[in-house]
Amino acid sequence: EEVINASLDVPVEIAKENDKQDPDKEIKKNDSNKGVAKKTTAKQAVKKYETNETSLGIDISTWQGMIDWKKVKQSGISFAMIRVGFRRMDSGAIAMDGRFLANIKGAIANNINVGIYFFSMAKNSSEALEEARWVANVIKDYDITYPVAIDTEIFNRHRLKGVSYSTLTNNALVFCEYMRKMGYTPMIYSYLNAFNKYFDTAKFSKERIWLAQFNDKVTYKGNYHMWQYTSDGSVPGIAGRVDMDVAYF
Repeated sequence: EEVINASLDVPVEIAKENDKQDPDKEIKKNDSNKGVAKKTTAKQAVKKYETNETSLGIDISTWQGMIDWKKVKQSGISFAMIRVGFRRMDSGAIAMDGRFLANIKGAIANNINVGIYFFSMAKNSSEALEEARWVANVIKDYDITYPVAIDTEIFNRHRLKGVSYSTLTNNALVFCEYMRKMGYTPMIYSYLNAFNKYFDTAKFSKERIWLAQFNDKVTYKGNYHMWQYTSDGSVPGIAGRVDMDVAYF
């Protein structure tokens, strides 16, 4: 079984600022898959989305630069999904997000709930398992109170050219299964069209879904547990735009 042979010996290399093979670069160029992002402030978000059943958060990576986590906390943000790393688009090497350590330490020090995401470019189940093991190894010393997500949003391009949707569905499940085994709550991140057309979402029935849909309301008919509703948020303590999320748990 290919899965069993996945190596744990992936060195932890820290990506430099503006890594040319960071898959996020490609996504930032073409966010239209997710809808049209509306400007929103932390204040507006708290007013609009925070209830007894929901909590308000952000997801961040090296692209947000230095963050003043104290100000983020004071603004009413209660959780942060922090990018731990990514697999490079073409070479396939795994790299840690250049600001992961600063972000996770800053968020935890300011009593912000922390979840994790990893930008996958896995071609098969053995690479998906390798990613999961790498993530679990990097985050093991931190208090992760929110889910650990696999981010799959590049289809049929770069090193994933010709990789079937059923393989990508299976990769997400392999990642989730390993995270569950390690005691984390797994989650799958992608955008509306991917959940509607690419993934075999029937297989995701026991997984948490983190849906990217930049809209005033969700039109996805399936179950979802976190909603990324804009990439144009403004939050005190963060320079420039930031993704904003609502969690329903």
